[in-house]
Amino acid sequence: MAARKREEIVVQERLAEKQQKSENNQFKDKEKFITSSYLKQAELNKQFIHEDQQREKYNEKNSIMNKEKGGSADFMRHLLHGEDSRRVDIESEVLKKREKYRSRSRERKEQKDKGKERKRDGVS
Repeated sequence: MAARKREEIVVQERLAEKQQKSENNQFKDKEKFITSSYLKQAELNKQFIHEDQQREKYNEKNSIMNKEKGGSADFMRHLLHGEDSRRVDIESEVLKKREKYRSRSRERKEQKDKGKERKRDGVS
């Protein structure tokens, strides 16, 4: 289920709990029925809340805003060597593209030079 939908359900559950607490004295003598699907839904909601809290703690801990302000160099260093152990290898990609561009440039230059030589030698 989508996160937004799950959040809506959790909010609705909390509102319903508050309403039940306020009406608790009115229906004190009545029987309460809880279905198995309701229990499953409640368990999924608890898991969602727990995961959301863990995600918030992680984001708060690893936020760039919480660290000392060191300018763009620290920002880029954080991107390249993130604390979440996922290393982004941008440098190698840049080097690969740069080498590819240079090899294309060399090939074009060589073709241009060959064309000039042919023209100079009178070969078409």
